[in-house]
Amino acid sequence: MVVAAGGFPEPPDGCLQSGWYEAPRPDWDTWHEIHHSGRSYLPLLQYGDYGILPAGYAAQTPASGNGGPSWGLLRYTTTRSFFLAKVLQRGEHRDAINRDAARRLTRLADFRPSAVTGEGWLRERAQGSVSTGNHSVWN
Repeated sequence: MVVAAGGFPEPPDGCLQSGWYEAPRPDWDTWHEIHHSGRSYLPLLQYGDYGILPAGYAAQTPASGNGGPSWGLLRYTTTRSFFLAKVLQRGEHRDAINRDAARRLTRLADFRPSAVTGEGWLRERAQGSVSTGNHSVWN
């Protein structure tokens, strides 16, 4: 049996004007409540990871046309919070703004510098030694 989280929260309207949003992790709180409940079935449960997008996105039809918004989100999860950092998809200052977003994430107290590939990419991106890449790099 798996207890699975649904994904990052949908950012509330206007929350990214500062370029940064932190949301609590009710999925992790729920897991801990279950885990400490003393129920007989606990050995059968495992915590499952989540999707990167909010669960509601699965039902959305992809937009058609030329591209999307000029910005996107860089997401990171700590043990207590979801962090969303606004990044630019295009534009004159895209590289500097995106490096700054990666730098903010790598400075979090809960940043796991040696955890997995994603943390390594964030660390390298913050230092300016890699680009954002593209779909051929991500997949």
